Amino acid sequence: MKSVLFCGTRSEDEGEQTVETVGQQLRRVREEKGLSIKDIEGETSIRALYIKAIEEDDYATVPGEVYLKGFIRSYASHLGLNPQEAIELYRSATSLSTEASVESKDTTVSFVQETTVAQKNEAAKRETTANASSALWKWLALGVMVLVGLVGGFYWWQSTDTPPAASPKQSTIAVPTKNVEKPQNTVTTAAPVVAKNSIAIGAKFQGNCWTSVAVDGKTVYEGIPKSGESMSWEGRKDVVIKAGNAAAIEITKNGQPIGKLGNAGEVVEKIFSVNSSN
Repeated sequence: MKSVLFCGTRSEDEGEQTVETVGQQLRRVREEKGLSIKDIEGETSIRALYIKAIEEDDYATVPGEVYLKGFIRSYASHLGLNPQEAIELYRSATSLSTEASVESKDTTVSFVQETTVAQKNEAAKRETTANASSALWKWLALGVMVLVGLVGGFYWWQSTDTPPAASPKQSTIAVPTKNVEKPQNTVTTAAPVVAKNSIAIGAKFQGNCWTSVAVDGKTVYEGIPKSGESMSWEGRKDVVIKAGNAAAIEITKNGQPIGKLGNAGEVVEKIFSVNSSN
């Protein structure tokens, strides 16, 4: 018999009904079944760190919303709860948190805008001062150049009374030259590289592992395969595999084995592209 996920608790003093968060309900049902976090970790292959974070609604600890939703579905399903209702409860809680932070964001934006205007005004004042100083130095430099020109002209006028001494003629010696043939450069054209037009990825599952697969940017699989099950995907650009227990997956690329996707309990996202050697 499945438990009802959307349930509330009533306070006797205040008479108000409050809805539990998805983490609180998962923890309550787990404790009612007499299971520990370690029991859930061993049965679902979800790390105890992430199970505890979900129960405490500490979503920032889980690496990415895709993994978070996959873990919530797997955890709820294992406890006999409705996975889709668990996701809807999570979305409802996060949307309320987003609305509550709008007013704080608006205040921050207003403060940043006022600060930016003040900074622009200060920068304009500094630029005006710098331009005035630059113009002054330009006029001083021009005055110095005019003064130097006048002094030079005066000395040149004084020197015109003395005829210049005749300079001896210089003999010019013609040197014969030889035409030297330049070696021709030899250009070697590299053979064109033929690009592969597809990539094939195979996966064999040796344990429970939440898995999501996208081929050429489109999600084609999301779920928890059975132990011993094998799958394969082929893409023209890339194949992206996200796994919640990387050690449970043996990978082959274009028919060649490349080993496990990662360590036990490790959350991994691996991109296999056509042009990549990995």
